[in-house]
Amino acid sequence: KHKFGRVLMTDRLANCSVQNSYGKVELNSIEGDLDITNRYKGVEVNNIKGRVAVVNHRGFIDVSGVEGDLDLKTEHDRLVVEDIQGQVTLQNSYGRLQVEDVSGPLHIDSTGCRISTSKVSAKVFIKSSHKLVSVRDLEGGLELESAYANVSLSRIAGPVELRVAHCEVTANELEAGINMQGRGSQVSLKEIHGEMSIQTSLRNV
Repeated sequence: KHKFGRVLMTDRLANCSVQNSYGKVELNSIEGDLDITNRYKGVEVNNIKGRVAVVNHRGFIDVSGVEGDLDLKTEHDRLVVEDIQGQVTLQNSYGRLQVEDVSGPLHIDSTGCRISTSKVSAKVFIKSSHKLVSVRDLEGGLELESAYANVSLSRIAGPVELRVAHCEVTANELEAGINMQGRGSQVSLKEIHGEMSIQTSLRNV
């Protein structure tokens, strides 16, 4: 445990728990589960074999190269995830979310975050508002709930289910159809295969 200052840990074969404030936390090449709590500085985690859980208050989180499940939470900063073999659960508000190359299910719960996801092998679940959501290159399906945002979808192999309010939705190359329940939302569709069900009001289709 560190109350203040930078924490650096590398090449360990054990579970690790870190509680810190006002200092960057860096953990690399660890075989074991990680539990990290930090405040006001960033967290970087790379090359981990084990479960990773991070709660950061007003600091960024960057995670890559993990063989295990992720559970990450921050606010007012970026959250970047890449190359994960496991299930991913992310929470962020008023920052940015970027996710690429995930083998398991992906769950995102956000408010006021710009979201970009790509190359996810399992189903994706997203709840968002007020910022752009971009989803592409999914091998599974998508369930998305959003309001007051632009939504861009492309190259999705599984079924797409949308619940949107006051959004502009653009979708192309959907291989298993789309079911959209919308209010005050505009939708533009191109190269859609499978069943289509679109409900909206007040805007163009």
